[in-house]
Amino acid sequence: MAEKVQANSNNTLQIITPDKQPAIVKQWSNDLMSLTKSQNFELTPKECEYGTSIIYGLVDKCTKEKIPTNQLNMTNFLEQVKHFSRMQLSLQEKEIFIDVRNNKNTGLKDVTITKQYQGIQKIMVKYSTKKIVRFMEGVVCKGEEFEYIDDFTTGLTTITKHKKNELADRNKFINIEKAYAIAFVEEYGKVVPYTKIVDKSRLTTAYNASPSYDKSVWNNHGQRMSIKTAYWCLYNDVMKPYIELPANMQQSFIATEDTMDWENTSTQPTINQDIVYDISIDDEIIDNTIIDNVQIKEPITEVADTKEAVVESEPKPTQKVSNDKPFENKSEDYEKIYYVTYPYYQEHKEALVKAGEYNQETKRLPVKKLKPKG
Repeated sequence: MAEKVQANSNNTLQIITPDKQPAIVKQWSNDLMSLTKSQNFELTPKECEYGTSIIYGLVDKCTKEKIPTNQLNMTNFLEQVKHFSRMQLSLQEKEIFIDVRNNKNTGLKDVTITKQYQGIQKIMVKYSTKKIVRFMEGVVCKGEEFEYIDDFTTGLTTITKHKKNELADRNKFINIEKAYAIAFVEEYGKVVPYTKIVDKSRLTTAYNASPSYDKSVWNNHGQRMSIKTAYWCLYNDVMKPYIELPANMQQSFIATEDTMDWENTSTQPTINQDIVYDISIDDEIIDNTIIDNVQIKEPITEVADTKEAVVESEPKPTQKVSNDKPFENKSEDYEKIYYVTYPYYQEHKEALVKAGEYNQETKRLPVKKLKPKG
């Protein structure tokens, strides 16, 4: 008999080991069938296969990341699986992504399934009345040559030039100025590009609408998230009039739709140059040979309580720091504590790590005793 695993109980924490994966996948798949049956929401055998695959994706994630099963909000997860199974979006094909986040109100971990841009592509191909033969996408980084024209006869936009800078880090959101997505449609014997270009302002709004506090997904996968935004806009702004859904699919389609709040459009990105890392300096000052252009008005000579320097692995917003001042005092009461901006930390990460022994478990970085210039 399969071992019963409670997802929302307060029992002893249960970590899924590889040998327990098949039993748990089977149990949660049965829970999915029970849920759909109670709601008169019937899944076909093919859709059940998609559901089981999604469930395995969460089980495998819990195993690899050692997430206790009794901390998961499974009710919400299975409700999502029900609809994504009907849409037949695949985890293996990277059409969807499973995100697990702490919920401070419930004390559980919410499991959220979101579409990747490949999932948006699949929906357009499957339900569009226009025959889409292929897609093309990209991001435009600072300093790159990019040109396009608007055809006021057809109402379509055509990109005429994009000369990329091969040295640009295309995965850093702060480097990305635009993103575009193109659906090549077969019309009257020709292949016609249906194009959507998304500017920095709209990308920034999508960035700011991200639920995560430190925007880790955007900062780690800036290109992918920008392209996803471009496809979202291509679907909603260009292709949506040509999408026809069967009546029995509309409920699942609405339930799996991504929403982006475009009303609060910001012209200035609230990106991670305004998020700071705590670095507590004990009884020394950082040498300008390691951190250039760091100016500290008054050298620190005495410390009442020596503390180990800390670099947070996940930054917490505290106060804004201007780009030309990478270090700032927190307050007069904490004159021995300084803050470093996120871009500065990224740029000088190697030097910061070399300044002390970085502990991967505690995420702490002791700063060596160094002399200031002059």
